Amino acid sequence: MAFTDRAASADAQCGGQSRQVGEVADVLHPRSQAGQELLAVRLACDGREVLVPFVAQVVPRVDVDQGVVVIDPPEGLLEV
Repeated sequence: MAFTDRAASADAQCGGQSRQVGEVADVLHPRSQAGQELLAVRLACDGREVLVPFVAQVVPRVDVDQGVVVIDPPEGLLEV
């Protein structure tokens, strides 16, 4: 199983706040070499799914053993 696939079903927490914002529902892989992977995060507050770029600037930490993905979303990403 690929590392990125193991991130699915992990708790998604916001960076410095360590508060759970939701759960990683899926890891979306690009169809072309030029694309980037995305995390589909199901928000705990209302069940909506938001797409989070799976890049170091936005997802600074993934702890597969603890089942936690830390995200540092740009302003407004979770409100879309």
